[in-house]
Amino acid sequence: MRLEGWAVNHKKVYRLYRDEGLQLLHKGRKRLKSEGRGLPQAAMAPNAEWALDFVHDSLCDGRPFRTLNIIDAFSRDCLAVEAKPT
Repeated sequence: MRLEGWAVNHKKVYRLYRDEGLQLLHKGRKRLKSEGRGLPQAAMAPNAEWALDFVHDSLCDGRPFRTLNIIDAFSRDCLAVEAKPT
């Protein structure tokens, strides 16, 4: 319509499509590809890198609890386990 000299905007186009019973195609957003972070570097010594992990479970009577596990990434030792009922 713009090529023929009509002054149109998105509202007018939507109204014309709706009057004719057509479905307006909605274009999705383009996803921008993010840059990769690369491979993580391995820990070279004990206490250089720690990993945190939350674990959820329930007791035999059905009460749930959650633990926070802190693990040394080099030696795979568990440094601490903090338990909390939820």
